[in-house]
Amino acid sequence: MKTIIGIDGGGTKTEFVLCDETGFVKKKVLLGAGNPVDVGLEKACQLIKQGICGLLETKDSQRTVIDGMFIGLSGGSVSNNAEIIRSYFAKEFPLAYFENGSDAMNVISNGLEDDDGVILIAGTGSVAFARRGDEFWRVGGWGYLFDGAGGGYDLGQKAIQAALRELDGTGEKTLLSALLEKELGMSAGQALTKFYDGGKRFIASFAPLVFTAYKKKDAVAERIIDETVRHWVTIINRAGEYVSHTNRVALAGSLFRQKEILLPKLHKNFGREIEFILSDMPPVFGAIREGLKLAGVRISETIKENFLQTYSGR
Repeated sequence: MKTIIGIDGGGTKTEFVLCDETGFVKKKVLLGAGNPVDVGLEKACQLIKQGICGLLETKDSQRTVIDGMFIGLSGGSVSNNAEIIRSYFAKEFPLAYFENGSDAMNVISNGLEDDDGVILIAGTGSVAFARRGDEFWRVGGWGYLFDGAGGGYDLGQKAIQAALRELDGTGEKTLLSALLEKELGMSAGQALTKFYDGGKRFIASFAPLVFTAYKKKDAVAERIIDETVRHWVTIINRAGEYVSHTNRVALAGSLFRQKEILLPKLHKNFGREIEFILSDMPPVFGAIREGLKLAGVRISETIKENFLQTYSGR
């Protein structure tokens, strides 16, 4: 049986999955953040090596045979990170047949499979990709400092901002103030140091409160969500220009756990019929798909079924 490894590294965790060519999951490893932009290239590479060796239960990477492996990391294609990571693992695992790049490739492979189209990814941040054949284009995805809208960080930041503005009288009354106070055990104003110390992921953790407030008819929360959706429409439309404005858009990312709110708003904001596709496969399966392709294995429905049946129990 062939050895297939898929790696999905996001802003908070890095998931490693080992399976065979039939999609049967043999082992999973979960480690911390592996984004080289956040933790540094050296630490990211060491963490990935640790995860791979943990899957294969070996310390001898030089003799490890891997038939197909894809390393998809948040920040993995920023600047020349992809080339540096590729060079590192070519030396560390000389008997491995692998490719590496952004974690976006995992969700693109999951959402579009082998088709051309557009995919929107909305997690801590947001980005849209267009694929036509072997060509890819990115719209957005410049990070929380520069994107301005579309992700969990932005939602959390705007929830906190709304609470602070209510506190000092420059903003309107909002349920977000009480929800934040309940979550924090203190008012948003009293928690200011916590926000600054906690940083990006801590602020993003408050994004669900916006949806809670929206469900209770909070006007401020509704405006925040509407601004998010309008941003998505803008980047989807721009990405669509690369593939003749496709009417088929794949969606991925943690924000779409709120699909019952977001999908109707997306449909409403488009001036044409759009088919939105949400994959039922975990993001790491996209990396497994790429690993299988590298190993020369045709991805079948049976492989997907085998993966789903064995993934959760490992």
